[in-house]
This record gives sequence, structure tokens and C-alpha cells, in this order.
Amino acid sequence: VDEFAADNLERVLEDSHSGYSKPAAVLLEAVQGEGGTIIPTPRFMQRIREITKAHDIIMICDEIQSGLGRTGKMFSFEHAGIVPDIITISKALGGAGFPISAIAYRKELDTMPPGKSIGTFRGNMVAFAAGAAGLEWMIDNRVPEYAAELGQKVMARFKDIETSSNILGEARGIGLMIALEMVEDKQSRRPATEITRKIRKLAHQRGVMIEVGGHYGNVARLLPPLVISEELMMKAVDILEGVIKDIETGA
Repeated sequence: VDEFAADNLERVLEDSHSGYSKPAAVLLEAVQGEGGTIIPTPRFMQRIREITKAHDIIMICDEIQSGLGRTGKMFSFEHAGIVPDIITISKALGGAGFPISAIAYRKELDTMPPGKSIGTFRGNMVAFAAGAAGLEWMIDNRVPEYAAELGQKVMARFKDIETSSNILGEARGIGLMIALEMVEDKQSRRPATEITRKIRKLAHQRGVMIEVGGHYGNVARLLPPLVISEELMMKAVDILEGVIKDIETGA
């Protein structure tokens, strides 16, 4: 699927009869979030970078959800060994939850003179200080490395649960960006939207908050704090395992 998508992009750009003109930019998530925690192959990201360079198109990576340590790297595009032209950053940038967002881009794209771009909510000095302190703390305390290490342990547990469950179609994740794709049964693999909603409700009642995403709303998504202890994270996994078993057995 990854290769087909990259091939299709290349084809419409090179075919003068495709009906598509050259875009201003190609914008994508290096790990798709609300779409169901879809993790592309490194080769897909490399192909997109090659295609955008060949056609002189700006490549923008949305790192708002997947960036700043979430996937086990400071930025999720690093897993593919590429560097985009522009990245968008927010969420974890605020450190302890201070609202801030930012855009980083190549120097040659900086065409606005100082003072040209102004606005009511831009240039907040307190936000700058919070963001700088948050980044420094993440680096000093090896937050991306910790997310990678803990994520591997969590995924090992969920893969064991997947093996024994008939409604957990696939457990997937990278770092502490984790998803459980629920199905009605592994034979039909029909998306289990109602089961996923029930998992969210029961998990919340037992002390674990999860999100629901994916095209069919059948993906239970886990985005725990990057500083969560291993003990607390594994307790959440235990609770989710119990919820899945109870739903499966009708308890």
C-alpha cells in the first residue's frame, strides 16, 4: 500500500494529463494519528522525500502529535532517516501543558523580514520560556529513549494479548504511540466500532483513558504521558487486558 501511494503521487506529478498541477507542498504525518496510528514503512517516507525533491516541492511533516519523543525519536520522520523542509510542532512542546505551537523550516524558506508577521497570540515570551525549558528537560532526561524502551515492553504485552484474543485484530505501535485495532472476529476481520466504544467506556470506568480513532472508529488509541512510570503503564495494560477479556466472554 505504501509503495502504491508513493507511485501514485509520482505518476500524477509526471503525467501532464493527470489533471493535477504542481502543488505548493506535500503535507503528511510521519505516523498517522487520528487515522488509527498508521505507521508507514521507512521506504515510503524516503520515496516521498525523493519525489518532492525531484519536483522541487516543499515537504511538510506534521509532528504535532507524533513529535517530541512520542515515537521513540525526537521527531517521527527520523525513523526514515529523512529531513523534511518544514515541520509543525505543538502539544508536548509546552512541557507541563503550557499552550504553544511552532513551525521549523529550512533557512532558505525564511523570506519574511523581521516584524512582517505579527499577531495577538504570537511571540508570547512565557510560552517561549516554557517551550525552551520543556525541550531541555526532554533531552537531559532522555525522554525519546525512555519512550522507545517502555514502548517495546508494552507492545510485547499487547502482542501476547493479540495472540489469545479473537477481537483484537492487531496491536501496533511505535514508542508510546500505541493502537489496538478491534474486529468482530479474526475470521471476518470486520471493524468492531461498537466493541471499541465499549472498551473505551469500561476502561474509563476502571481508571484508564483512551482515545478512539481510525476510519471506522475501531481503533483504541493509547497516548500515555511520556514520563509515565513502567509500573503505572503496565497496570493500564492489565486493565485493558481485563476489559478485552470481559467483553469477549460477555462478563
